[in-house]
Amino acid sequence: VGALVMAPTSHFFEMQMERALPGNAAREIAGKVLTRVVLAPCFLSLSFGSLALVRQRDVADAVRSSVWPAWKTGTLFWPAISVAQYR
Repeated sequence: VGALVMAPTSHFFEMQMERALPGNAAREIAGKVLTRVVLAPCFLSLSFGSLALVRQRDVADAVRSSVWPAWKTGTLFWPAISVAQYR
């Protein structure tokens, strides 16, 4: 799932975001980090939904039960990593 779904999707997203917000000034970094935080539920839904399909489980239930807790936890951690990545 990671190599077939998430990697190409994430790569495309990062390329488009770099086109929209080029550079590494504070304003661009803030925009990129905010974009990642706002769109994270979409990527989490894709990830958990894909895994549910592979495991032949209910996709809606997997997304409903997993996305919100993962987003809350990730929002505490990933923005700081993103700032370091975009510098």
